[in-house]
Amino acid sequence: QSGSTLAEALRMRREAGYNVVELRHVDFRRCRKAGMTEEAMVALVRDAGIHVAVIGTESGVLFESGEELKRLLDSLRYVSEKAVALECDVIMVSPGQNAPGGMVLAKQNLKTCAEITAEYGLKLALEFKSRHPLINTLEAGMEVINAVNMKNCGMMLDSYHLHCSGGNGASFKDVP
Repeated sequence: QSGSTLAEALRMRREAGYNVVELRHVDFRRCRKAGMTEEAMVALVRDAGIHVAVIGTESGVLFESGEELKRLLDSLRYVSEKAVALECDVIMVSPGQNAPGGMVLAKQNLKTCAEITAEYGLKLALEFKSRHPLINTLEAGMEVINAVNMKNCGMMLDSYHLHCSGGNGASFKDVP
């Protein structure tokens, strides 16, 4: 979708016959940059007639600390507000391409993210990335999810990353 506006992307998806869409934080950032109000963004998506299944927050939150973590958590709150306005109940978090700060930090930060999304009545889904240096397998992702141990926190099952990490469809059988 890079290079296209959110309106164009929604129109193309609708014309292609899709009835659901995944939005990302960057979609809203581009709209703001183009001068759209918050209300206009929500109306644009609602009027497209496509259900928002998931909204991705900015990646990198799992391995950050200090001021950057605060900024990313504020960004998570922002997309959570958009999710509520758009009747979307899932926020997706990706480990990003940043240098990992270790599993202890990832578990701590994912728990904080799950607590924030729970305040909005939302689910939080971790998507492991096959090319990430640390959270690159289903097992590594589940290690982080299990450490958080919150009802609203789970795994985004992505067959592409599962395949690239050496897994197969049967790998999902033990994922609650």
